[in-house]
Amino acid sequence: MELPRLLPLTGADCFLRAFDWQTRRRSGASHLSQLVLELGPGFDAGHFETVLHEIARACPIVRSPIRRPGLGAPVYRLDLAHEAPLPRVEQHPLGSARDAHGTPRVFFERLNSIFALRRGELLAADIVPRKDGTDLALTWAHMLMDGAGSENLLAHLSAVADGQRDPRDVPPDEWSADVDLSFTRARFLEVPEGEDRIPGALENVVAAGLTYMPVGDGPLGAIRLRHFGSYPMIEDGSERARASSLVNAEVGYRYRDVRLAVSVLNALEEESSDIQYYYESRLAGEPAGGVSDLHFHPAEPRQIRVSLSWGM
Repeated sequence: MELPRLLPLTGADCFLRAFDWQTRRRSGASHLSQLVLELGPGFDAGHFETVLHEIARACPIVRSPIRRPGLGAPVYRLDLAHEAPLPRVEQHPLGSARDAHGTPRVFFERLNSIFALRRGELLAADIVPRKDGTDLALTWAHMLMDGAGSENLLAHLSAVADGQRDPRDVPPDEWSADVDLSFTRARFLEVPEGEDRIPGALENVVAAGLTYMPVGDGPLGAIRLRHFGSYPMIEDGSERARASSLVNAEVGYRYRDVRLAVSVLNALEEESSDIQYYYESRLAGEPAGGVSDLHFHPAEPRQIRVSLSWGM
């Protein structure tokens, strides 16, 4: 498949790019992610560097400059990737300083450094040997990939290093799925049992989605679920918020830098709430002291939105 000359950043990419600018301005460091591996003996640092550079040559997005064409939205300049430097791989000496937990300090220094996104500096690796093996840190600009993407990169590195896959044979990342589950048990300390619930503290949250985004031109689509489980509204837990679920969907088509999409918000027309409270209020005819009851802000009803964008 022929790759496009320009690859528009997604909405999430644009947000992370703006966040990167803020962190660089305020703290002097880019918004980066890092994966640290403790490897056993036999790791060949030179071979790893060779394989990583082979993949970078075969997959231009790994070193594509991120720039804004005129007044348009920022894009990955895939056509300039061949001019960008290959991912930096630094091999540090055996006696490199470590923190109290044994982690090489150079990993923290890399994580708190600045990556030049306009020059295509999106990925770096640091290698620190130890007596019984090797510590490896992969550091990348957060917008390049998430945790699942880093695991896919490691799997691809391993397959290429073992001769099982050609560097160019990257599985198409057109389909993606994600599920985030959160379960909490929030309690006040030093209060009697049974009166220690924290009002409004969510106990379980589910966020999941399935996305199809073509590498080049073509149809696109996504569907997402957001579920908030029931949670306590007062300290004894006798009053609880109602669980709520929302489903949003989108279908569209992308041709070069133009994207046409139809979004359906609250696709299942759920009568749920965006936020809920429990307090005293008074309506006409009710006691002067008010009545304790559940108050809520309803979620928006089903909406259909059509968008036409360029460069996004």
